[in-house]
Amino acid sequence: MRYHSPDDDYRDRPEFFVNLSERLQQSAPANPFVAQFAQRCSADNLPVLIGETAAPFALPNSAGNTITLDSLRGRLILLDFWASWCAPCRKEAREVLRPLYDRFHDQGLEILGISIDKSRPAWQRAVEKDGAIWPQACDLQGDDTPIRQELKFVYIPANYLLDAQGRLLAGNLHGEELIRFVEGYFK
Repeated sequence: MRYHSPDDDYRDRPEFFVNLSERLQQSAPANPFVAQFAQRCSADNLPVLIGETAAPFALPNSAGNTITLDSLRGRLILLDFWASWCAPCRKEAREVLRPLYDRFHDQGLEILGISIDKSRPAWQRAVEKDGAIWPQACDLQGDDTPIRQELKFVYIPANYLLDAQGRLLAGNLHGEELIRFVEGYFK
């Protein structure tokens, strides 16, 4: 378990830990550690699992209009959680997301950038500077945004790849791993 989660945070690989918890409960149901681990790795405490449908949400864009998850369905959707102050997020937007968007948008890829900023000017400057031409949303609540609690992600950059029906295909793929996944999806 420490190999897969050295910081004792089971959110990065939730499917692995849910599966491990189920196996441990079968093999040692009376063990107090197993009970504690099972509680910690309950699907209720972890992000959306692969195969589950992401909960619907509505967020404002920079023009003040509302973007909903339902309005994006029918495409491969990449929900990208980022912030203007997050250097790895910004680098990924420029070096990975923009090329992916340019290459696959016409084939059915939609990216929704969801910023956890509190400052509208900082958010909008970052979008413009990074060339993030895909839809962007931010409720300007920072870390307290309800979508963060709903999807139960802790760190950014974070992302979720959803199929046309809004079911999770993969989460937290970055760099080459994300590129390979999207290329494979459209082959």
